[in-house]
Amino acid sequence: MRNALALALVMLATIVPARVDAFDDIRKGFLLGGSTGLGVQGYSADHPNDSGSLTSAALATGIRLGWGLDPKTELYLFNGGLTSFAFYFIPIPYTSSVTGLGFRRYFSGSTSRVFASVGAGLGSSSAFVTMGSGSGLGLMGNVGWEYAKHWSVELEGTYANLAPVPPFDYPNATIKSATTIALKISGTAY
Repeated sequence: MRNALALALVMLATIVPARVDAFDDIRKGFLLGGSTGLGVQGYSADHPNDSGSLTSAALATGIRLGWGLDPKTELYLFNGGLTSFAFYFIPIPYTSSVTGLGFRRYFSGSTSRVFASVGAGLGSSSAFVTMGSGSGLGLMGNVGWEYAKHWSVELEGTYANLAPVPPFDYPNATIKSATTIALKISGTAY
């Protein structure tokens, strides 16, 4: 048992470097982040009763993986979306998200805590049950404030121009676009 533990420690020491430069508290180099919060979704549809109903509160999540080009600029892959638990007031989970390439810029000096981000990629919407899904051009934008090192508050908006998605309760109608607004707490390792 003791030899197995010693062997495991030696193997671990050879695999894991003694000093990890990936997370050195400078906004430059590798970064990994995640976020969660609350938001709302809006959608436009050809529905006989309402053409753009706003859903109730939704769970917002996001992840990003990228590179800090310098202490003020980041380029990253991201996925951000919302999942609400009602669609046209029917209690089924409905998700809208955007996955793509994003760009973040911190204002003024390298120690600035205020930033803005933009991104573009694939927007999608789907329902948990039989409704199906749609996808198209997706756009993302957010503003935020880094209130502590590695932690920020962000206000994020997304838009997805979708291929028609037939709603669950009215198959002849189609969803044309989905818009989300979310307030999130974000953590980033850099």
